[in-house]
Amino acid sequence: MSTARKYQGPISLALLLALILLLGFLLLLPVMERHNRYEFELLRDGRQLQRLQSIEASRAELESLERAYQERGLGDWFYEAKYDSNSIGLDIQRRVTAALAESEVQLRSITPLPSQRRGAEQVLGVRVNFNGSMPALLASLQRLEQEKPLLQIEDFRINPSAQRNAQSGGTAEQRAEVQMSVVTLLPGEPSTSGAE
Repeated sequence: MSTARKYQGPISLALLLALILLLGFLLLLPVMERHNRYEFELLRDGRQLQRLQSIEASRAELESLERAYQERGLGDWFYEAKYDSNSIGLDIQRRVTAALAESEVQLRSITPLPSQRRGAEQVLGVRVNFNGSMPALLASLQRLEQEKPLLQIEDFRINPSAQRNAQSGGTAEQRAEVQMSVVTLLPGEPSTSGAE
């Protein structure tokens, strides 16, 4: 029995130390977890701060680019995002009709095209069918090409048609029938609220 008593003291002491270490580890575990979470948040906040500082550093350049954009009138080339798609479609139809009327061509039909997506852009426009003399057709295309906001001509088809001159029995000037789509590209989706 003396050998059992001889080892009982060190065993008790070892068990007590193990119990104290276990309790200490259990008490430090939430503190270590909180420390790791704070380190992660500091790292995330540091990245966010770097992004904000890089934006702040480029602010002067962005402001100078915006001034140049405004001074050059580049905003006039595109429809503003504040317009809804119905207003833009009606404006395109009005502009095309006016350009064709000024060019003295005969408008046969003009119909709105359904709104489509092409990648990041939304496409709005009209399908036009008209005929007229070659100089009048060229004048109408030139008017559409020079207007702002920018209009794009797509699906252009032209078919010649000769008409007889009733008085002389000869052939009148060359006339052509044109079918085309006139569209504009909008970045993203414009508002549909009808702002203007």
